[in-house]
Order: sequence, then C-alpha cells, then structure tokens
Amino acid sequence: MKKTILSILALLIALSLTACSGENSDEPQGMQRISNEYVDYNLFVPDKWTPETSTGVITAKYSDSVLVNVSMTALRLPDDIGTPEEYWESFKEDFGTVFDEWELLSDEATTLDGHAAHRYVYAGYPLGLDVKVQYAQTVCIRSGALYLFTYTAEEQQYEKYLPDVEQMLEHFSFKN
Repeated sequence: MKKTILSILALLIALSLTACSGENSDEPQGMQRISNEYVDYNLFVPDKWTPETSTGVITAKYSDSVLVNVSMTALRLPDDIGTPEEYWESFKEDFGTVFDEWELLSDEATTLDGHAAHRYVYAGYPLGLDVKVQYAQTVCIRSGALYLFTYTAEEQQYEKYLPDVEQMLEHFSFKN
C-alpha cells in the first residue's frame, strides 16, 4: 500500500514539474510559434529561423547572409475576389512593376489548416536585382479574409530550404 501511494505521489510530482517546465506542448518539436494578438493564426518556424512580428506581417528569415524568408499576411478580402485563382489573376497583372521578367513554374490546389488553398510557384528577376528569385505563394480564403503565405529564396537556394517551408505549412493553424 505504501509503495502504491509513493508511486502515485511521485507520478503527481513528475506531472506537475512537467506542466511547470515552460514548454508549450502544442508547439512542434524544434519549432517556434510566430504570432501576436493581431492575427488569427499560428505560424511555426524551425528554431534556427529568426522571427519578426513588429511590421504587422508575420515573417521569418533563415539568416542575414542568404535571401531566404517567409511571410504570412492576412488581408480583408476585396469585393471582386472570391477564389484564390481570382486573386492570382489580379495579382500577376502587377508583375511588370516588380519584375524585369518572370515565369510561372507550377500551379496546384492544396490546403492550409484543412481549408482549400492554391499554391503558385514562380520565379523572376526583381527590378534592380541581378539574381533570379523563386517564390512559392499559398493563397487561402477563409471567413472573409485573404491569407497569403509566401516563401522567397534565391533560385539556387530554393530547394535547400523547401523542407523547412513544407514543415511550416504542415503545422500552420488558424486560432479559431
């Protein structure tokens, strides 16, 4: 009987120490949450990435030495946009003001936290840069808002960091 009580007591102490350890059990291992009180989603990025939340857009970069970053933006859905495809058609009209030249590499249906979305992968030479940059933009419409997750990397670095980005998208969650 004493052994049983001692075992239960030891288990309770261990559980209470674990609960007070400061670890957030809903954060995937090796990742950190980027969010704030102004957004209705959680973006998780690998611990080795540097988050930034002060601009109103949730972003993270791999380092200062390479052009590799992600951003998550939520906007009020314009009245003339009802699908990710409609957003893309209006968005790409402005590419001439951003790129010297660009090309669409892929276009596929996907999901973001279980909600229908669309991913567009494109590459181009941004005005003023002599390096080709590749982008993967995931577009989701939910509850009257347009959500844009954008991965940006120099073309030769794109595949190297793509597994990190796929992990971010896999663990992305809406708060409500």
